Amino acid sequence: MVMNSRTAGVGTGALLLALWLGMGTLAAEQASPQPASGVTPATCLTCHDRATETRLQEYHSQCQSCHSGGAVHIEAPEKSNISRPAATACLTCHGATMNARWSFGQHAKAEVACSSCHTIHVSRTPTGLEGRGKPVDQASTTCASCHTDVMARFRLPSHHPVTEGAMSCTSCHDPHSGDRTSVRSEVERCGSCHQAQRTPKAIVHPPVAEACSTCHTPHGSPNRRLLTMAQPALCIQCHSVADTRHAVGAAARGALGGAVLRRCVACHKAIHGGQMDPHLRY
Repeated sequence: MVMNSRTAGVGTGALLLALWLGMGTLAAEQASPQPASGVTPATCLTCHDRATETRLQEYHSQCQSCHSGGAVHIEAPEKSNISRPAATACLTCHGATMNARWSFGQHAKAEVACSSCHTIHVSRTPTGLEGRGKPVDQASTTCASCHTDVMARFRLPSHHPVTEGAMSCTSCHDPHSGDRTSVRSEVERCGSCHQAQRTPKAIVHPPVAEACSTCHTPHGSPNRRLLTMAQPALCIQCHSVADTRHAVGAAARGALGGAVLRRCVACHKAIHGGQMDPHLRY
């Protein structure tokens, strides 16, 4: 067959175009993630029921992104031959910001795994915190599964309303972080809800400016208003008792009697701060 120069040019151009398209397709295939050893989510779902693992399709659609050894696992379906992701594996997708916060957190120091609190495939209903009225949020019930000593304090007469469903553990705590990564002080965290105590005062009771936990226990207390101790025992840890003003005369000097045994806030009402009285009466 004899080809003239025009026919040869067309043939060469067609060949170059085909090669260019083929290389583009190959590059696109190489750029897209490929499942290892031909294992796809559809392969996994032949055994792992789609109906009970719906969240897998929504949030973690590529099984091989977290699990390795899929080909071996298909040949011999055993729990021992499929890898499970550690906390560091989760952080590869969940951002550098989370990694910085997590590194300084108490959960990281205790070597708590992400899967201890989070489920990867399906939601579970955590137990350990019974609600009083409104349903308790899932975050708090998850915390209750480990922090049993803290959750017991929510049964005390004075407590933050977690069991009533009015607030959550995460209202005050960041489970992925620690105190070192938080720019908010304890006073600021409490003041976000207790704004009356945060209102600027001319004279401030020193513990109010330092830490609310000096006088209050945050989770629950047998004393009123979450106090660590009942009055007047709480106040006389820092304040001495003047004989001339608290009905402790010569006969009773050195003993706690008379007005000393009353509630301090009966007279010192502006316990958090006031506008003019240094004794915080008003």
